[in-house]
Amino acid sequence: MNVIETIQTQYPSMSKVQQRISDYILANPESACFQSLKEFSLSVNASQVSVLRFVRCLGFSSYVELKKGLQSFIRRRVSPGEELSKALQSQENTRESMVEQVLQMDLDNIQKTFQALDMEDLDRVADILKHCTTVHLAAQGGSRSLLPFLFIRLNSIGIHVQYFDVESSIFPTNLNANIRPTDAVIIVSFPKHNRQIIFLAEQLEKRGIPIVCITDRRVSEVANHATVSLPCVADTPLYYNSYAAAMVVANVLVSLLAIESKEKASEFLREMDELKHQYKAFNISRDNRRNRPKS
Repeated sequence: MNVIETIQTQYPSMSKVQQRISDYILANPESACFQSLKEFSLSVNASQVSVLRFVRCLGFSSYVELKKGLQSFIRRRVSPGEELSKALQSQENTRESMVEQVLQMDLDNIQKTFQALDMEDLDRVADILKHCTTVHLAAQGGSRSLLPFLFIRLNSIGIHVQYFDVESSIFPTNLNANIRPTDAVIIVSFPKHNRQIIFLAEQLEKRGIPIVCITDRRVSEVANHATVSLPCVADTPLYYNSYAAAMVVANVLVSLLAIESKEKASEFLREMDELKHQYKAFNISRDNRRNRPKS
């Protein structure tokens, strides 16, 4: 019996405090399995003594053993492919019901995300990105779908942006050679968090480089190393993660940056317009030379 099954079995006989602790674990196993005892006790609004009593009630010798049990459960959960296969085989998922479920869930994701979003966190991120030399973008898997959007939008307001390839076999070398102390890194990471992304976040934190993490939870193997985390609800009935809320958060962030850096953005746009004008004139001149009759 895994730790989640143990909690569910013992739940009816637990005290109200223990049930509150259980509710938190059942809803947030990915967060709970990486929190310190102090962080966990604050999250569940219970004393550390109550948490340790709960741990012993479940049959674990220590809080660390409980975390190991949760981490083992997370590793053994179904993969994204298995999740999709299960959903496709369900007789309840008709064409019409699936469309309705996906739309409603994404709307709920966006609403929940912005209800929990702290405006001070957005301001901190905007301040980091405004004052850095280069913004590096890093992600893996489906999370990479947000990077082209961020790249284009940040570039459009005059912020220097580069992709950081965490899947390169020499990415530790690139980390050391290309990311400077005056830079910042935006990491987009949703479960399952890849080892390269976790290693990248650890190394950036050690070097004191600001990390903005767009992720599903404030507490995770990646978010724990971030300077600022922007958690986005990612529930979906079919695939493993939905990025609808994350895309809206990214759009809000870039829009906020554009407003706060309007002089810099306006100057950059004027320079771009001038370059486009010069490029058009260059092409016309080049075409004219080509079409000029030979003497």
